[in-house]
Amino acid sequence: MENQMQVWMKTIRQLFSPETLNHLAQETGFIQRKRALMAEAFLTLCAWGDGSLAQQSLQRLCTFLTLRHDCSLSSEGLNQRFTERAVAFLREVFFLLPKRQRPLLWSTIQAHRTCFTRLRILDSTSFLVPADYGEDYRGSVSSGAKIQFEYDLLSGACLQLCVQSANDSDARFAYHAQHTILPDDLCIRDLGFFSVATLTEIDAHGAYYITRLRSDMKVYIKENSQWKE
Repeated sequence: MENQMQVWMKTIRQLFSPETLNHLAQETGFIQRKRALMAEAFLTLCAWGDGSLAQQSLQRLCTFLTLRHDCSLSSEGLNQRFTERAVAFLREVFFLLPKRQRPLLWSTIQAHRTCFTRLRILDSTSFLVPADYGEDYRGSVSSGAKIQFEYDLLSGACLQLCVQSANDSDARFAYHAQHTILPDDLCIRDLGFFSVATLTEIDAHGAYYITRLRSDMKVYIKENSQWKE
């Protein structure tokens, strides 16, 4: 975990200087004057806190800040930082990340720019939420939420960001998003999004796809008027 965190910090500093993060924090109102808690420290806390952020005590989170960032903050002081402005700051960082990563992927981007309109990467992640949210976010066993995220590797733009119940189908989400596909898009998705109907729609839009096949499916190629497996 320690090595992973150091790699993450190095990568973040390649993409965002501490000054840039502080500027974003000021633009979103998260930081309005000089404070003990700097933007980079708060971002690190939310991304690399010891275990699940929501399950840790405020005192333990304050200890993390003291050890990692030499930031002395009371439990109540930290509690007051978790506001809508903090969410706005984290959202700005999130949406800028794909664009900031583009220079690191420049050779890949240039190689595919002449072939495709967009390189669309769609994926999802699920997590548990408190039982109080069970009416709105349902999981297979207990309350759960799922984030659907799709972005364009060529431009770094966010194409889709959606929060839904954990037991909602990835394949159904992908199918209902077909109206956003443009000719010469390349759609990259894992097996959870697989659906013959969806792939048919992508092809009908003049776009392309990369996907894994289900183990119970076979592929046939027509050669000399005959279908071969």
